[in-house]
Amino acid sequence: MEMTQILAELGGLRSMARELGVTEKQVRNGAEALIPAILAAFRKEAQSQPQGRDPLGELTAQLDSGELLDNVLAPRPTDVRRGDELLRHLFGSKDVSGAIAQNAASQSGLEPCLLEQMLPMLVVGYMARQSGSVPPQESAASSMHQSRSIRG
Repeated sequence: MEMTQILAELGGLRSMARELGVTEKQVRNGAEALIPAILAAFRKEAQSQPQGRDPLGELTAQLDSGELLDNVLAPRPTDVRRGDELLRHLFGSKDVSGAIAQNAASQSGLEPCLLEQMLPMLVVGYMARQSGSVPPQESAASSMHQSRSIRG
């Protein structure tokens, strides 16, 4: 299942739209323009590491995957510090994130500053997905039920 679809089913796009003050359609367009660069960075990171070494995995292991997902889906503002940390690791500098946002702006018609705000949210959502918070074939209803059950 595609990352944008997973976020939409879980309410992540709606949550991001509310937080950023834009429509869900704008968030979807931005996500669709940004996600290929995020996935390419993760692939490059994985390929560049010597066998047995996974610094990104080590960083992710320090993060609570359920908390990552809740961070994006919650009605409160998203804490983007973890996403920013992951972006620094993936892209190396703010300049690269800015260039990615600029490129995505030309594809989506959205402002680069909005896309730069979306990047850490999407990275956190992706890492939650990769760490097992959202199994690949799981339905949104089941995910939301589990998330609510865990929280009490």
